[in-house]
Amino acid sequence: MKLTSLAFLNIRRNLRNYAMYFFAMCFCVFTTYTFAVLALSESVSEKLISSVNYQNMFIGFGIAILVFVFFFLLSSNKSFIKYRKKEISTYALFGMPNGRIGRLLFFETLIIGTAALIAGILFGIFFSKLLTMILLKMVMSSLGGDIRFAIEPIALLITVIIYLGIFSVMGLSGLRVINKFSLVDLFKAKKVSEGSGKGSYVMLAVSIILILLGYAVSLLQNAGIIVIAMIFVIAVVVLGTYLFFAGGLQKLFYLIKKNKKRLYKKSRLVSVSLLSHKSKTMAATMGTIAVLVAVSTTAIAFGYTIYHGTEKSVHEISSFDVWYSSDDTAITGDVQAVLDEHGLKVHSELSLKMYETQPAAKNMPDAYSSFFGQDSLVTAYSESDYNAIVSVSKDSNVPLNVAKGKVVVLYPNYNVDINADDVTILFDTSEFDAQFQKVRNSYSFGGNLLTLVLGDTDFDELLAQGQIFPCIGESGQVYFAGINYDNALKEGDAAARIAKVFSTLTGSYRIAYDFYTEQMSMFGLICFIGYFICAVFILMSVSMLYFKQVVIGTEEKRQYEILRNIGMSIEEEKRAVRNRLAPVFFLPLFVGIVHSLFAMKAADTIIFSNILVSTGSTYTSVLLASLAMYLVYIVIYSAFYIITRSQYAKVIS
Repeated sequence: MKLTSLAFLNIRRNLRNYAMYFFAMCFCVFTTYTFAVLALSESVSEKLISSVNYQNMFIGFGIAILVFVFFFLLSSNKSFIKYRKKEISTYALFGMPNGRIGRLLFFETLIIGTAALIAGILFGIFFSKLLTMILLKMVMSSLGGDIRFAIEPIALLITVIIYLGIFSVMGLSGLRVINKFSLVDLFKAKKVSEGSGKGSYVMLAVSIILILLGYAVSLLQNAGIIVIAMIFVIAVVVLGTYLFFAGGLQKLFYLIKKNKKRLYKKSRLVSVSLLSHKSKTMAATMGTIAVLVAVSTTAIAFGYTIYHGTEKSVHEISSFDVWYSSDDTAITGDVQAVLDEHGLKVHSELSLKMYETQPAAKNMPDAYSSFFGQDSLVTAYSESDYNAIVSVSKDSNVPLNVAKGKVVVLYPNYNVDINADDVTILFDTSEFDAQFQKVRNSYSFGGNLLTLVLGDTDFDELLAQGQIFPCIGESGQVYFAGINYDNALKEGDAAARIAKVFSTLTGSYRIAYDFYTEQMSMFGLICFIGYFICAVFILMSVSMLYFKQVVIGTEEKRQYEILRNIGMSIEEEKRAVRNRLAPVFFLPLFVGIVHSLFAMKAADTIIFSNILVSTGSTYTSVLLASLAMYLVYIVIYSAFYIITRSQYAKVIS
């Protein structure tokens, strides 16, 4: 029989065993083709604000995913070959040389790979328009226009070349694995025991110390230190994770086995014994799963949190749906005319004069000392004007009550914190004790970085003395105007018309819709990619565990047969199987999610605390927003555990 015919026959005979393997390869191909299509699609690039950045993100993440996919497929192929050692040994027994057996497996890999390549690309082509529409919906919210259904030839060619190369490497890798084994090795494969190690207290202690060290850095409140130490944190946590599963877990199993009173129960004794005997085999896999879970859950939780916090963050930064500062006060009527034309009702608005001042400062921290003096200007408000803005704005700033002789210095929350009690703001005829307040918007409205708020009486006195003076534009006093209207973040046409009105403005302005689309373009893309990363990594994680457990099940089949012969009941066997598989699946899941929680804490310090709105701790808001994603991940992961448990039970029965 020709090798190709025998390869097809083997595939048909092992179709059930190939199912998960084939599905995993299909999804990997589908993901690669989809990323290539979205990166190269004209339908996407012509509608995104920054097509270069979006293409770079897709290409970068696509390459990163491909690296993981490559090693995942090699590992899965190796596990699958190990699962078929008995079949391979039979070929060798009947005189088939190792080289010919290797070529047989090479042909099988190419056949399955080619079928997966075709299926994955077909699914990619079929769903490409839908995924493009989803992406555009996520990144731009209300983009219009038809999305063309098209096959991207370059994306198709890239995917075919990449995966034919990967499948060829997989086939050659299988050939190398076969050439390493002798006939005796193949027949004894299921009988070889790796022994039950005692593990190591040192590895257990070192692993815990390394992980806790990474956690401690992630809990720091200084974003700069966390950014600098990020690579170090990732390195020590990953190293600690692998050490824990390589030696620490074996020590825990050893300690459990020493507790004879709790151990000597049929199902528990069986499951703990089988687990401890396979802990070395599973160490690297469980460590890898924990890392993949940490990466994927962090990716999906980060993307979901930042995406769904975009609207609130836009209001925090913009404060109004539309605002401008200019000496042209008539432009407010032009904006109102646009809103009337689109049937949009104004529900709040404000207009007031803007003022500046040029005080000196005593004992001002170095980070802000340059903002005070003869060459620097700061925005100035009376308490009444500032509170009037707060009452109308959509941000989270709160009204102020400024005592006489005091001044509140407002500074943006993305700058260095000011912790000083003895700072004095100096004017020519008076001085004021400074109080500092970190805000998301200091109401400078396109002007200065810092803002001073004084009591009404003090403000009027300084204004009368000329210490506070009007902002002057090209033709007179500069006014600030802020307007809030219905459906501001959904009415793109109205926003475009308002932007046209402002095109001749001599001053500053901001339209919340424009800023919203910019943010959605970035964060929506991050969220979309995060979902894909999560899907790929969860599939890789559970597939690796599936293949490993099926292989181990074939090796443990004889032990279960012996246990049945000495009286183990069906219920006890089911309980033993659950106890045997649950730690292998859910311990890496638990470790990975804990890693993710601390990663999200670091992300909160660096990013979320500056862009999310929360009445309490932003990290609490982050966890609540991420909870849904964690639960979805756990449900999907658990479903694959049930599938693996069912297949494992069939293998040992």
